[in-house]
Amino acid sequence: MTNINHSKTSLSRQTTSYYMAFFSFGLVAAMLGPALPFLAEHAGATISEASVLFIAGALGFFLGANIAGILYDKVKGNPVVAIALAITGTAFFFIPLSKSILHIFLLLVFNGIGAGMVVVGSNTLLVWVRSNNLGPWMNGMHLLNGIGAFISPLIITFSITQTNDVILAYRINGIIFFLAALFVLFTPSPKIRKKLSTDLKFTKQVIISIVLTAVSALLYVGTEVSFSGWIFSFTREVLDSTNKTAGIMTSFFWGSITLGRGISIPLSKKHTPEKILIIDILGSMAGISFILLFTGSAVTIAAGTIIFGTSMGSFFPNLLAFTEKHIGITGRVNGIIFTSTALGGMSLPFLSGQLFQRVGPQMVMVGLIFYLTSNLVLTLINIKRQSN
Repeated sequence: MTNINHSKTSLSRQTTSYYMAFFSFGLVAAMLGPALPFLAEHAGATISEASVLFIAGALGFFLGANIAGILYDKVKGNPVVAIALAITGTAFFFIPLSKSILHIFLLLVFNGIGAGMVVVGSNTLLVWVRSNNLGPWMNGMHLLNGIGAFISPLIITFSITQTNDVILAYRINGIIFFLAALFVLFTPSPKIRKKLSTDLKFTKQVIISIVLTAVSALLYVGTEVSFSGWIFSFTREVLDSTNKTAGIMTSFFWGSITLGRGISIPLSKKHTPEKILIIDILGSMAGISFILLFTGSAVTIAAGTIIFGTSMGSFFPNLLAFTEKHIGITGRVNGIIFTSTALGGMSLPFLSGQLFQRVGPQMVMVGLIFYLTSNLVLTLINIKRQSN
């Protein structure tokens, strides 16, 4: 009985540690968009010039995800997650103090390396400890990630209203990262999973499935980061609104992401990941279409944002549940998937920024429709392959 209780305690503590780590990553995911005008001002740069910073964070994430994909299959995972959290937290203290785009770029790369290792680690290790009933647990972890992303713009808005800058916000989030690192560090690591759950290993069929999943993940994250990164500037430009109004719009997005993930927890117990994925993409397309058709007031933009965010919320956790169901997740598999998300987070927001600056803010939304349509096609192909 004592061993059983000890096992349950370890399992609960492990789950909590990965939830804390992924909650912390939510703070990172939602910071750059609202902070971008202020970081640009610190560096004496334009918004267009500062849009290169989206590449910096994603480049670091790309490197971190590749490193993590190797490490988590070879060494105990929790110390790696703890170190990665400390790396990210350290970068937070220096980013808003930098006076050049180059310095901010390099610090965001450093920050992104830690974030990439945190994301691959928390998602991989949770699969290993909760593989028997993964769907609800994965959606629960991504729910907390959404809560972190919802809180982050509010922290930034508070920092701006109190100090007319974002330095305080970065310090608060840095402290949260260090607290999470300490908790994860003193939690036991799960056993390393050596093989794919299907024992198919990397056959041609599995490789094609992983590639389809990876590209789908690329499009998803590119779409999410593009929206979260540019909805602040989009709202200010289209409505000629204040920083506070634009910041609240960003929080609406992350709040609706959180809502979607919360709704998905009971849904994932009744419906397959395949069904939820299709519904999510169609709902996301409806939300963006609403913004494009009714860009006349804060109310209509907020409504479209909520529809879009609620639909997007559960896509990625269900994509991982789909992958675990048909292929099996190891550090290497998740490393591939999250490397592709880094490419999406690097390229699509930058492209959206160029469209915003050179054509107009509405083109950001047109681009999102294109990304979502492409993702729908790939997802349908992937589902059909697995059903054969």
